[in-house]
Amino acid sequence: MLTVEENMYVASVLKLPPEMPMKRKLDIVEQIISDLALKESSSRQVGCCRNSKSLTQGERRRLVLAMEIVMRPRLLYLDEVTDGLKSSAALLYMTKVKLLAGEGRTVVACFQELNQSLFELFDYLLILASGRRVYFGEARFAHEHLTQSGLHSPVEQNLVDYFLQTQSEDYQDVITSMKFLQDLEKADGLGVEVPESIVKTLEVMYESSGICSQMAARLRGISSKKGAVLVHLASHATIATQIMILTYRFFISDLRDLGHYWARFTLSVLAMLLIGTVFANLDHSVESIQERASCLFLVYELLVYMTIGGVPYFHHDAKVFRMERVNVHYGAVAFLAGSFLSSLFILFSTALFPLCFVYFMVGLHPGFRYFFYSFLNLSVSLVASEGLMMTISAIVPVPHAGMIVAACIQTIFMLVAGYIARPNDIPRPIWTYPLSYLSFHRYGLWGLYQNEFLGLKFQQSSNHMNGLQVIHNLYHMNHPGKWGNLMVLLFMGFFYRAIYYILILVEDETMVKWRQNLCALYFQYGTHVPMAMKRFRERTCAAVT
Repeated sequence: MLTVEENMYVASVLKLPPEMPMKRKLDIVEQIISDLALKESSSRQVGCCRNSKSLTQGERRRLVLAMEIVMRPRLLYLDEVTDGLKSSAALLYMTKVKLLAGEGRTVVACFQELNQSLFELFDYLLILASGRRVYFGEARFAHEHLTQSGLHSPVEQNLVDYFLQTQSEDYQDVITSMKFLQDLEKADGLGVEVPESIVKTLEVMYESSGICSQMAARLRGISSKKGAVLVHLASHATIATQIMILTYRFFISDLRDLGHYWARFTLSVLAMLLIGTVFANLDHSVESIQERASCLFLVYELLVYMTIGGVPYFHHDAKVFRMERVNVHYGAVAFLAGSFLSSLFILFSTALFPLCFVYFMVGLHPGFRYFFYSFLNLSVSLVASEGLMMTISAIVPVPHAGMIVAACIQTIFMLVAGYIARPNDIPRPIWTYPLSYLSFHRYGLWGLYQNEFLGLKFQQSSNHMNGLQVIHNLYHMNHPGKWGNLMVLLFMGFFYRAIYYILILVEDETMVKWRQNLCALYFQYGTHVPMAMKRFRERTCAAVT
């Protein structure tokens, strides 16, 4: 959601020393943008490659490189950077990388394919065949060395690229398919798969060649030199700066993302208008007690349920965090704090504006302090619900499966909250202990009911009831008080985020293996469910007909 300039600004603040003047940082950013040919697209959002207004794949790759070289590293390792790029975009990218190498850097790049234009940019070349080294030396001597082993390209193709191409597992199938199509000329032009014997010959020839001994001597000479002391790589920014810049980045992204918070905000307003018209102008009769309770229940559950849509977004944020954490851009604490602070404005807006419509249209408990408590209750409930969604997104590896799991958990929490079944009527062994006490819906609804009914009187003819009787006798929502319920909600919001903090830091083999197994089970069995439902519908329609 950020533009090229904004992404570079974030990278410069995180990576450059805090004592460096901001003007100097911006000058460095401008210079890098110019060097990597990103000037014309500096004000465009990164976006999606399928969008014509967004950056192209080549521009995105150059932006990633630009964000990494802000701190002027001495060594760059680029892993298959031209994969998926057009030949012209790949050549432009590697030309810019060559210019970076000319400034005193060492650039190590890994390729599975290497055409002639890219080949000519390299100073040294390492060729691996099935993990074995068949050449390591100056790139200009690679063609001659491969030719001496009896390897010849059958077409006008770079010999190194031809050798790498024939190492593919699918190369023999390509030749067979060409012959099957009776395109014998093209099949002969492709040549044949390089046999294992030539690979072994290349390996032995290189080990006994002068190029190998020269490189070994060069490496010994480099190793004997005393270089700079390596220190632990860390972000130059302080924790306060990290939190500030990440809050800025999350906030800008949230404001521009129409599919997450803004869609939820719009739907919340429309839903509250609908609820407000259904329960408009309630009186203080005994019959209105049930209507007020139903109205508050619908308001609370609708706002909370809409947080389920955030699971894919939290899953994406965690993925970005893991990538940037490897490069030591910032820590997990800064990531969580920035995400939390940036979401507060939108969460408060999502609670405030819809509540304004329904609260005054229905005629709920008059008085600003009662309205303010309802706003606080809904806001903290949204914070707690988003914390739960973040935790689920970290546990379930598939975003859509995470949304299904989140919907199930929210439904269970809603059932044991105390409205559908009164607290004293909920079965004891499991539903009350522990599910009812683990449900944040319970504390949110209890707080709203206590805030609404306490202080009001309801009567109709000879039948009358005050708010205290409603809370104690009708709904059995005694303790804690409404402020105690609010504190429990706040605690749950931070508790879920603490679990999320632990989960995003866990990267051991057990966790990775568990996530892979869960993902495999989902793709193995989850895809059968739509087909089974389709067959069921077809059979049902046939039976009815």
